[in-house]
Amino acid sequence: ATASTCMEVNDLDAAARDLAEAVALAPDWPAAHFELGKLWLRRDDMEQAAAAFRRAVDLLPNFTAGWANLGATLGELDRPQEALAAFERALALEPDNPQALNNVGVVRRELGLLDDGAAAFRRVTELVPERAFGYYNLGHTLFLQGRYQAALSAYVEGQRRDRERNAV
Repeated sequence: ATASTCMEVNDLDAAARDLAEAVALAPDWPAAHFELGKLWLRRDDMEQAAAAFRRAVDLLPNFTAGWANLGATLGELDRPQEALAAFERALALEPDNPQALNNVGVVRRELGLLDDGAAAFRRVTELVPERAFGYYNLGHTLFLQGRYQAALSAYVEGQRRDRERNAV
């Protein structure tokens, strides 16, 4: 808890100290490794972050947030197949998690699996129709498929629902 608080106030050295102590005292405590992963993200060390998140999910295999963070970190490391596997594990644990579905869709799209990506984004729009990101991602995927009118419809729907009215 103190390490999380230290990270919130940008005292990363104190957070590192507290997490090192927590891991030393309880090396099999998944939360300590998860927080350590978050610290490494803040320090922009994706390799260390991935290792910490991997340790957290090895210790607690049903930890959805651990799998999601591992997937995001692996994506940053340009390891899309591994990222997809981690995101799919998070989705298996929580099938109606819109963020996990969105992440699965993004990686599938990046891997050229456009139909699968579009299906994931459609499900996101069903689960959280008030949120714009599913429509924007669906629009981009449809655009890549050459389905320009459908892409335009998805973008327009996203813009209609976008509270921030993202000009991009």
